[in-house]
Amino acid sequence: MYHVFNMGIGMVFIMNKKYADKFLKESKSLNYKSYIIGHVESGKCEVKII
Repeated sequence: MYHVFNMGIGMVFIMNKKYADKFLKESKSLNYKSYIIGHVESGKCEVKII
């Protein structure tokens, strides 16, 4: 089913990067797969669709 349908990326957490390593370790200890998928930057508050 995952090869046919777009199943999304699941739950997203946005947090200060100083907590990311601890979060990844804790989620791994609970048998959850966790990944860093991006970061937040300051900018002009505009949307760019590429």
